Amino acid sequence: MAYGADRQVKEATEPGDCGASMDDSPRPLRILSLDGGGIRGLSSLLILEHIMEDIRKKEGLPEVPRPCKRFDLIGGTSTGGIIAIMLGRLGMSVDECIRAYRKVAERAFTPKITAFLPASPSGAFSAKALEAAIRDTIKEHCVAPECATRRREGHSTAATCTHSEMELRDTSCTNTYVPGTVLLQTRVARATSAATTFFKPISVGRDEIEFIDAAFGYNNPCEVLIEEARRRFPTRERMQILSIGTGLGDVVNIRDSRRSIIDALKKMATTSKQVAGRLDRRFGVDGQYFRFNVERGLEDTTLSDWKKASSISAHTSNYISDSERLIGKFVDEFLGREKASVDKFPGRGEAAVAGPGGVPQFGTNYYIPLLKNRYFVGRAEILGKLEEKLFGEDGPPRVALVGLGGIGKTQVALQLAYSTQENKSGWSAFWVPALSMASFEQACVDIIGKFRVPLGEGEGAKNAFRRYFSSATAGQWLLIVDNADDWDTLFGQGNESGIDDYLPQSSGGRILFTTRSRKVATSVAKNNIVDLSEMSRGEARKFLEKSLVETSLPSDDTVDEFLQELAHLPLAITQAAAYMNENQVSITEYLGIFRNTDRDKIELLAAEFTDNTRYKETQSVVATTWIISFEQIHKINADAAKLLSFVACVEPKAIPRSMLPSVGTEQRMTGAIGLLCGYAFLTKRGDGDIFDMHSLVHLATREWVKRKGDMEKAMEDALAQLVAVFPSDEWENRERWRQYMPHALKMRQADGAATGGESEAINRLGFWAGRCLQKDGRIQEAVDLLEHVVAVRGRTLSEEHPD
Repeated sequence: MAYGADRQVKEATEPGDCGASMDDSPRPLRILSLDGGGIRGLSSLLILEHIMEDIRKKEGLPEVPRPCKRFDLIGGTSTGGIIAIMLGRLGMSVDECIRAYRKVAERAFTPKITAFLPASPSGAFSAKALEAAIRDTIKEHCVAPECATRRREGHSTAATCTHSEMELRDTSCTNTYVPGTVLLQTRVARATSAATTFFKPISVGRDEIEFIDAAFGYNNPCEVLIEEARRRFPTRERMQILSIGTGLGDVVNIRDSRRSIIDALKKMATTSKQVAGRLDRRFGVDGQYFRFNVERGLEDTTLSDWKKASSISAHTSNYISDSERLIGKFVDEFLGREKASVDKFPGRGEAAVAGPGGVPQFGTNYYIPLLKNRYFVGRAEILGKLEEKLFGEDGPPRVALVGLGGIGKTQVALQLAYSTQENKSGWSAFWVPALSMASFEQACVDIIGKFRVPLGEGEGAKNAFRRYFSSATAGQWLLIVDNADDWDTLFGQGNESGIDDYLPQSSGGRILFTTRSRKVATSVAKNNIVDLSEMSRGEARKFLEKSLVETSLPSDDTVDEFLQELAHLPLAITQAAAYMNENQVSITEYLGIFRNTDRDKIELLAAEFTDNTRYKETQSVVATTWIISFEQIHKINADAAKLLSFVACVEPKAIPRSMLPSVGTEQRMTGAIGLLCGYAFLTKRGDGDIFDMHSLVHLATREWVKRKGDMEKAMEDALAQLVAVFPSDEWENRERWRQYMPHALKMRQADGAATGGESEAINRLGFWAGRCLQKDGRIQEAVDLLEHVVAVRGRTLSEEHPD
């Protein structure tokens, strides 16, 4: 089926029917633009929900305002168009829309039984099911007076409403229309979601114009909405534009198959980044345009995979946390609260002054968005090493501080930043987070605003930041790039720039990176790396004393046990202290809970707490910070992720390299192990091939595997690996069987709890483990194990041979 060059693409646009002003008000014209993206539209709704909640808080409202009360024009393409109808024409709250959207997605994106061809002209999903789902939503939220009255009286209108085919005003729904045409809501919703290969095309209107999904050309409808707004409101020149994406990717990979070509074409057609870039250059500088779009994590979620709603929510929640300050800036602009004063920016220090030709010059200045940690103790040796490298004569321009998540890298860097500000005359200090490109860009905006750096024509904040601090005008400075953990965020992907591309270079400048990844550390700082390990016993004890409300500690032995359980990790100690302070629990009581079960440990390690020396948007707890690292490893190295899954099933201590599952070549194995050691999840014993994992990291690894739903398969794979490599009881194999034995016994214990130890594989492993125990003189253990093996085999044989 061919479609002409007149771009007959559906654009669902809804004026604010339930209360937004439509006159020539002096306030800015407010536009809400929603990308298409199938089930990923849930991501845009979650972002919008957070924004509306922020508006509620800042205005002190008893309820979250409805978007139709705040936006003059709401529009979207594809499933974004459906959302626009819900929010605009039906006047739904964001919460109501999310609940309804989940229902629509589940009904609409359940495949037809016969839909096995990738390019079926009738679509892989039922258009009738989609239309029925939309019709039911309209009935449940009908705005007709009689239906609205019925719902206010506490009665549902799902079964009684007769208005499911209500009309939309003539020009509010498409940019290809015949003036005076009357369109029905369900038909418009179907037209905007007529995605090729998903739903069959639909003809609407007087002239039966056939529509396909706007993903082919206009997946980001924002430019179209702006033109529509100008046409309708010609006297409203200033705009406030909120554009929300659905996490669509930009990388196109075409393989030699019909399905992959179609998938690639869809990816190319749904790229929204170019539109976003153009609008940012046109409207972003003066605060008229804000764009929010989940940058990482949704690439592998197909448009129709409604079962991944929880994954979409998780990735979106992380993005919202990373973008908290930018969201706050939008809300301030939206509510008219943004002020031009430099006092708005975080940090204290001297203002920049104008130099020759009006170019700003430093006295000394600084931007440190986190408060100084008054509980900080020790780390004198590490701080000394950093100062020597960064401020010593002929010091390197870049240094990396690397260590396990939760080890205290950010706090050490924060102490260094304040020490520079207080003690290094003539040095400026400023700080940028590398959690995401959005958080980095916001820091650049704040810094150039605070330092009054002028923007060149068409120049963005990131380029201005790099340009100015690369100049001699900026003087001597220390830049801290915190949380530089994600490779793609730091170095970019494909043709996309990363944070590193915007970092300044100057003979008077020094940059300190904090990272969990040794690969990142060596890439940014070569051999100028400082390793951060856990606190010493004395440092940990002093830190605990300063963190607790109740300062009288129990016996030294009890405190030492407590700190050892928490691996002397600052983040774990901070979290435990917050829990004990809040719940008035003693160290002894905390230890009792912690040691009760693995589930108790995980819940304690996942308990949230507030700390104003950390990012408000990333109040990470121990379990979460490690699981984030596991996800990063899974993304960049499947071999390392495979080893993590295996280690989750065996003992965390004394893991022989020879016992690990094969990942192909020795080079790949070395790379995978090196990556895990680089994140400090594995530590190597001396020069040998034996590795350890801390018990807390091991517990978090198991939790990560469980959350992915892969624990059963991981156990099966680990058991098969141990059966394959466990040696016979020949005496020359004794060194190997002694290394493998704790892991075999751990596997037998875990399998017994899950299956009763009845599987053929576990009993084969048990047979050889028992034989080896016997040879090693561990007779009672051998007898217990072999008796169980014989009993199981006896039952198995009796079942298979009833005679």
